Amino acid sequence: KHVGLYPDDPFVSLEADSIVNTIVNTIVELYDATYPVEFAEKDEVMKRTTQETLNHDVFPRTLERLEQRAQGPYFAGPTITFADVFLLDLAENHVGSFPGQLKLNLAAYPKLGAIVATLHASHELKAHYAKKSE
Repeated sequence: KHVGLYPDDPFVSLEADSIVNTIVNTIVELYDATYPVEFAEKDEVMKRTTQETLNHDVFPRTLERLEQRAQGPYFAGPTITFADVFLLDLAENHVGSFPGQLKLNLAAYPKLGAIVATLHASHELKAHYAKKSE
């Protein structure tokens, strides 16, 4: 609420919370699936199977649900919320931690792709990240 990303309207807040819960559940599923095969077991067959499950089942199922819920141009309509930032975080930081292995095909989900592209180009976010890295 302090930075203006939490909606004032209780119904919009509920929807944003629900979207964030969906994204967080996907992040948990991602790390539950990848951590053992990336850092502990080193089983290449299991690693490929896990990646295929995430890339061909988990991510498409989740992205389809999120695409249906996006009101455009952001999840809650005309105003950015913390739910939009969570989507960017999923795409860039969590899936992005496994380049060439995990893939979010945002081209198949134009509303989600637009949210990520808009936030990625945001001058405010760029300034925030630049300030954090100083």
